[in-house]
Amino acid sequence: MTLGAECPRCASPVSDEDGTWRCLDHGVITPLWRPATADYGTFAEHLTRAGGMPTFLPWPLTPGWTVTDFGTVAVPDGDGKASFITVTGAMPFKRKRSRRTAPESVSRRPAAALML
Repeated sequence: MTLGAECPRCASPVSDEDGTWRCLDHGVITPLWRPATADYGTFAEHLTRAGGMPTFLPWPLTPGWTVTDFGTVAVPDGDGKASFITVTGAMPFKRKRSRRTAPESVSRRPAAALML
């Protein structure tokens, strides 16, 4: 699979005319490059296309979580202007509640009103 060019603002088709990308609705654009399906090969292509624009991925992924979508806004052979990644999965929601206590030096009495 390879990355496909899209308009970063809408779902209208885009075209490349002599190195200038155009959207039917928005005119000249910098294309959003996304895969039809997320896999290792297209993710490697995404990182190359993004150039110096970082794509932050939580790692290691928790078991049961997967990368489902990613993309970068970039001109061909140039650095990216923006990037995104989407991960999905199930996460156990266990939260430990701690009782916070005031340090010894903090008074538990109400603060006195300041007079100016």
